[in-house]
Amino acid sequence: MRTVYILFFLFLTSSITISAQISDVVNPTKKWFLGIEVGTNEILSTTAKSSQIGIFGEFYFHKNWSFTGRIKYFKSGVTDYELKFSGEVISFPLNIKWEFKVIENFRANLSVGMAINKETKSNYLYSQNRDAGFSTVYRTLNTGVGITYFISKKIGIYFNIESYIWGNHRSVLESWMFPNSPENKLHNFGIKFCL
Repeated sequence: MRTVYILFFLFLTSSITISAQISDVVNPTKKWFLGIEVGTNEILSTTAKSSQIGIFGEFYFHKNWSFTGRIKYFKSGVTDYELKFSGEVISFPLNIKWEFKVIENFRANLSVGMAINKETKSNYLYSQNRDAGFSTVYRTLNTGVGITYFISKKIGIYFNIESYIWGNHRSVLESWMFPNSPENKLHNFGIKFCL
């Protein structure tokens, strides 16, 4: 986690030095961006940590609004007193993002959407030798907050924190309110390129 904060600090300090190189405020309206992101993964439902990676596409339909579609790979899991699940997931989050200017080409954002997740590796351990037959495909709510800095009209770098919560119930016991589902918090560092 300390490495993430060091990288974030370097990201901010490099943004300040690069800002003198851009004379115009970038307007991404009606533009497509492709990019890659890497970072850490906190499995909130088990307290484990790992790394994660993803690729994405983003279309700005307004200077402050965009649609993003991504493909992410990360570990996930659930622990309760009857079940322990650990595995790896390919996730397909689709989000709408609101991005607003802070200073010149430095922008902050909020996003919300839904993710379809497919377990690529599954390990279920039950306390009473029973198999509940959970589907290896499930959906989760995906929310996020972040910052973006446009280095030029063609390149942007960013950091965001996103969560995957409230997916399909993963327990042999009934849920009284919220599902016992895989929940993850991802810290992403990324770069995006305008097409």
